[in-house]
Amino acid sequence: LLSEKEEIENSIEVVRTEREELINQNEILGNEVHELEKNVKAIHQPFEDSQQEYKDTIAKLKSECSTAKVMTGALESQLQSRFANEQSLAASISKLEYELAEVRTQYKQEKARLLQERDFYENKNILFQRSIEEL
Repeated sequence: LLSEKEEIENSIEVVRTEREELINQNEILGNEVHELEKNVKAIHQPFEDSQQEYKDTIAKLKSECSTAKVMTGALESQLQSRFANEQSLAASISKLEYELAEVRTQYKQEKARLLQERDFYENKNILFQRSIEEL
């Protein structure tokens, strides 16, 4: 009975020793896990920051692209309006050039008529003066 008791006590002691060793190993492994988690976070954080930076850059570029598209549309509209305006002005210039040519022609004709009329009246005046002088 005594030997059984000693055996049981020895077994209990062995189990306690094993338990303590397991607790120590568990603690060591827990510390290692904690260190590994810290390392993972330390490595992962720059990637997350970088990823957020990329997302921000992409959002900014998309916004700039949308703004550029809107501005391009507005500029195209202005350009089309200017082209239409230039065509209208070109048509007006052509019309005015035609009218100016007609006015010049009328002016030359009227000038020629008036010069002829002046010459006629000058000759008539000379004739009247001669008639007066003869009287």
